[in-house]
Amino acid sequence: MTKISIIGPFSTVIGGAEVVKVHAGEVLSKKGFEVFFTGLSLKLFSKFKYLPNIDITQNIKVYALFKSFPQLFGVLQPLLGITAIEKLSSKINTDLVFIDIEGSKNLHKLWKKKKFKLIKYIHFPHSALISLSKINKNEECKEYLEDLQGYFKKYYSSMLMTIYYGGYIGFLRKILPEEPQECDLLLTNSEYIGRFFKILHGVMPIVIHPPVETSDLSNYAEKAFEERDNAVTMLGRISSEKNYEEVIKAISLTNSKPKLKIIGVTTRKGLDYLRYLIKYAKNLGVNIEPYLNVPRSKLGMLLSNSKVFVHATRGEHFGIAIVEAMATGLPVIVHKSGGQFYDIIEKGKYGFYYTSVEELASKIDELICDKNKWTYYSDLSKNRSKNFEAKEFKRKLLYVMEGKVI
Repeated sequence: MTKISIIGPFSTVIGGAEVVKVHAGEVLSKKGFEVFFTGLSLKLFSKFKYLPNIDITQNIKVYALFKSFPQLFGVLQPLLGITAIEKLSSKINTDLVFIDIEGSKNLHKLWKKKKFKLIKYIHFPHSALISLSKINKNEECKEYLEDLQGYFKKYYSSMLMTIYYGGYIGFLRKILPEEPQECDLLLTNSEYIGRFFKILHGVMPIVIHPPVETSDLSNYAEKAFEERDNAVTMLGRISSEKNYEEVIKAISLTNSKPKLKIIGVTTRKGLDYLRYLIKYAKNLGVNIEPYLNVPRSKLGMLLSNSKVFVHATRGEHFGIAIVEAMATGLPVIVHKSGGQFYDIIEKGKYGFYYTSVEELASKIDELICDKNKWTYYSDLSKNRSKNFEAKEFKRKLLYVMEGKVI
């Protein structure tokens, strides 16, 4: 008899979390499972055929709450989407449920009643947000508290955003299970997040870094130092938590005075922020070049036209954009926090890190002005990026599902 698995919740946008679930679906499908991709919007699933190097043509079905769903309420979408998993799990006899959030009270009741295998892949422990008083008193959480404040600062930027965030916290309290660590197999995306989860709940998840597609980017990795612009590149949403201002300020303090290229996905609000960044850069004498909503086919070329990649986000859970940049031979400089520092560059083994604007400016000058140092860190980046390829994620996931040690 065919085994059945449910994977989700899928939101309305294909990001790193969705890619993890699609690759998990491919692993389960090849193990003979009939796989249900489950989430908010039926419209989303038609986009998976455009993801590179993913074979999900066999044994895949979809179950969605709606034909389409607006790309709003982003932070709420996983919590809304868990309802689809609850509904499908109650309707059919499933053998396995793979989720990438901490679950829900209702799903835990179904798990205990129906005895299916429950696998959790934790990108970030949202239970932390309803335990801030506990975190404030815990010395081990000091670093995480600072990172949380940086990562979620945009939700305090206006009264409307604060009200929205307050509603989200209320939703978390209502939905999250009492014991988020309870499941059959507990996984996480980074050592950084794994340690945080252990502090909160006493259990260290197994670390399996998310899959990063680099095969279409590594073709640009051999581009020489002389062939690249004197430029710093950043990649990510045009949003305040990415700390673009900090990098603009740092560039203004450099001797090399490189231009700043921002490759980003934006919204209407993001355009307002971008206009502010352009004005801020002009006042500091920094040349800024925005590249918005760039198709994947042009990403490698744009990244490889620069000499340095900077990631300034505080407490990033992992940092897929950093690995993508490394695959094109870019030396990287990251803020000393989060998965980018602990997992990707391993505390400076594979790239530079900084804690102040002045330190960032100095590191940019080192790489822009010293060809030998640039070449050394470029080679490190190329080799390091291979550790996060999708095949590694799938191999490790298969191992732990079979009870093996990775």
